[in-house]
Amino acid sequence: LIVVVMDVTDKIKEKLKLEYERDFDELSRLLNKQAFARETKKRLSLETKPVGVMIMWDLDNLKYINDTYGHEYGDIYIREASKVFAYLEQHNGLVARRSGDEFFAYVSGESEEELRDLIHGIHEMLGDVMIKLPGDKEMKVRASAGLVWCPKDGSEYDDLIKKADFTMYDVKRSNKG
Repeated sequence: LIVVVMDVTDKIKEKLKLEYERDFDELSRLLNKQAFARETKKRLSLETKPVGVMIMWDLDNLKYINDTYGHEYGDIYIREASKVFAYLEQHNGLVARRSGDEFFAYVSGESEEELRDLIHGIHEMLGDVMIKLPGDKEMKVRASAGLVWCPKDGSEYDDLIKKADFTMYDVKRSNKG
C-alpha cells in the first residue's frame, strides 16, 4: 500500500484566481459582461419569483471628468458608482460592469413596487455619493437608468438587455439622471 499526499493548496488558489479574473471586472469588482450573461440566463431559467427587473445604467458626466481631470478621477467615479450598484447583491441581485461607464443588473422579487422601491433607494444612495476633484471641487455621482420588467417585457436575456439598453438611452437623451 502506497499513499501519496500532495499539497494542492497552491493549485486550488491559482484556479480560483483564474476564475475570478475570468468573471470579474478589475476596476469595479463587479461581474463582467460575459459572467453576467451566463449567470442571468441561469437565473432566468430557474426563476421562482413572480417578477424581475433588468436595469441598465450609464454614468452621467464620466467623459467630462476624464477629459477635465484625467482618467484617474474617472476611475474613482466608476468605483464609487460600483459600490452603490453592488448593494443590489444583498438583495440577491446580479450586477455587472458592461464596459466603460455602463452597468447592468438583474434582480427579482415579489412585486414591481418592491423592486421600484429598491431601485429608487439605489438612486438616492448614488446621489449622496460625492467624489473629490482637484481644486477643492466635488461632484455628485449620477447615472441614467433604463429598466424593463420580466416577464411583462420579456423573459429572454437578449430581449431584456436590448430593451433595457434602448430604454436607458431614451432616458439619457431626454433627461439625464
